[in-house]
Amino acid sequence: EVGDIEDLVQLGKQTKTCPYFAARSSAKQAELVTLPYNLLLQKDARNALGISLEGCIVLFDEAHNLIDTILSIHSVTVDSRQIAQASKQIDTYLDRFALRLKGSNEQNLRKVRRLLLSMSTYFSNQAAKGKANAEVVMSAADLVRGLTGNLDQINLVTLETWLKETQIARKISGYAEKHNKKAAEQGTASTQNGGKVRPSSKGMPKGSADAAPSTSQSAISSMHAIESFILSLANRSEDGRVVLSSATDSSTGETIVRAKYQLLNPSHVFKSLVDEARSVILAGGTMEPMSDFRQQLLPLVPPDRLVTFSCGHVIPPTNLMVSVLSASPKGLPFEFKFDSRENVDLVDELGRTLANLCNIIPAGLVVFVPSYAFLDKVMARWKDAASGGVLQRLGSKKKIFMEPKTTMEVDKVLGEYTAAIRARDAKTGAPGGGAIMFAVVGAKLSEGINFSDDLARGVVMVGMPFANMHSPELAERMKYVRELGVKSVLDGSGISTNKAVDPYAIKTTMPRSSYSIEDTHVPKSDSVYQDGSATKSRSPIDLAG
Repeated sequence: EVGDIEDLVQLGKQTKTCPYFAARSSAKQAELVTLPYNLLLQKDARNALGISLEGCIVLFDEAHNLIDTILSIHSVTVDSRQIAQASKQIDTYLDRFALRLKGSNEQNLRKVRRLLLSMSTYFSNQAAKGKANAEVVMSAADLVRGLTGNLDQINLVTLETWLKETQIARKISGYAEKHNKKAAEQGTASTQNGGKVRPSSKGMPKGSADAAPSTSQSAISSMHAIESFILSLANRSEDGRVVLSSATDSSTGETIVRAKYQLLNPSHVFKSLVDEARSVILAGGTMEPMSDFRQQLLPLVPPDRLVTFSCGHVIPPTNLMVSVLSASPKGLPFEFKFDSRENVDLVDELGRTLANLCNIIPAGLVVFVPSYAFLDKVMARWKDAASGGVLQRLGSKKKIFMEPKTTMEVDKVLGEYTAAIRARDAKTGAPGGGAIMFAVVGAKLSEGINFSDDLARGVVMVGMPFANMHSPELAERMKYVRELGVKSVLDGSGISTNKAVDPYAIKTTMPRSSYSIEDTHVPKSDSVYQDGSATKSRSPIDLAG
């Protein structure tokens, strides 16, 4: 019997063993091992866990997330405060262990320190001449060339190997944590003895009191973030971009400069996994268009090694109705663009339209909106008497639920939503009016949860989840995809309507809410859906018709 995390914890208590290390040890003999994406997709993480993929079959579930996940977990952000903190930690570590370090280790550590000093100077110059919230995009090579301090003598590839082999970031952050704990204990002792609150630095390396981070966690995260950023600079220049931005801390007035390395090319990261494994299976219910995966993720794999299998949806086409509501009953166009979301008339008409849908859709109705911020604005407006009692009208037809913002509350809300739908009249035994769930695209309820049967007799997609077109990361990603020649994303206006929209969020939301053998209605309330060329090519096959 396969046990989940809670079962392993209970077993560990019974046997008085550590379930974590027991699971790691057992994985070597196991035939089936489950791992989260972030551990499976990072070679260093697999090596640290002692997991070899040689001769293994690797199965990715919910694989529609794969490209975005790879780009996300291999992107890293550092800021000027982290650089300053990491620099102090290295100085403290060198003061304490310089005599113990071998020549090459000390030299490489001082190279890292010199690199951080150059980055700190560069960031300070950017803060001095740059405007608040300004963003500059450059390649990793351009960033390194812009740094001072004869960094051309530093071989980043060699430094990358040294960082991985010595695990120096873990050692420095561990010492910083111990140092911080000791300083806190001495500070407590000093206070109890009637002394000052300031931690004592007696017996500590010079400058260590200033180097102590505010918390142990910040000490660990700073050094590891710096290490990850340095490792990313060793990637091929064309595989990523560095985005520099600055913002003013409202509490201190300090200008904070951030550098984000954004991975653009997921194929080289994924190649190491493909080369090592016997077979790789990408499984998911919303994988179209497959050309994205072939061209962006598997361009180095020969076509004759790729096999695609797909099957129809669980429900027959006759039981599914998809329609576009481009305007309200009063004729107001449903255009939920970012600029128009403040239009109270539009929000009020949305509520009245949903109330009308409640009259014809039984049991459960799930309404997806683009963001939590938009959902909060909508609810605030509907509660206002000026809306004409929209929320009261909705509540009189179906019990209202909202997706929680914390994961811990999801099960509770889903349980109450299910109970409201299954509730019967105490006298007649007839079904009640059902319930309506307001959820957010790409959040907790849009993925991994099947709204089967009565839980979703209707699904409403309000607008489209537009990405920030002013985001430099998105602009660089779109530029990279264009240069890659991915034709499925380059069909004229398709660039603005497909890559600017999160297509996988839409494709995932719809089928997840359509697992019902009986009738399901999927209205889309935005006039942009009327342009079939903009959305049909990137919709699930069972909804594209």
